[in-house]
Amino acid sequence: MLNKSQLNFSLISIPIASLVIVTFLILQALTALRIFCFFKMPCDPYLYPFLSYPMYKGAKQPGSLVTQLNVFGILEDLSEVSITNQNLNIRDANLSPYWFRRFYLPAIRSKKNKVINEFVDIYQKQYNKKLIGIRLEKQSFVISKEGIKPQNKTTEYIKF
Repeated sequence: MLNKSQLNFSLISIPIASLVIVTFLILQALTALRIFCFFKMPCDPYLYPFLSYPMYKGAKQPGSLVTQLNVFGILEDLSEVSITNQNLNIRDANLSPYWFRRFYLPAIRSKKNKVINEFVDIYQKQYNKKLIGIRLEKQSFVISKEGIKPQNKTTEYIKF
């Protein structure tokens, strides 16, 4: 059985602990939304316990190099069309938004003819346009505190 002093302590300690926890959760949320930074308060790393760590596994830090790959189909009249997973109704691409990036782009980069022919067949059946080649554009960017800075762009032509 609890005596009177233990009962008073538990009645006070639980609300105080709850208040501290809720306060830290609110501060974490405000920091994540960058509300503090809009009022000229210090941002990361000064807000260390709240948001001084990457929230995602693949987070990019300032100075990181990011590469974007774009695929363009070359038609018979030598015009080019952008080909993305959104404009191709690939069943597997609809199941996983990264299927296009994980399967088709690496295969196109390494010039795997079987996968390239499958990719071209999908496009030609859907749009009734004959592709005579593919242009793979690789654009690099560097992340900095000032923003994203474009770097070199390379283009590779793939004939089949």
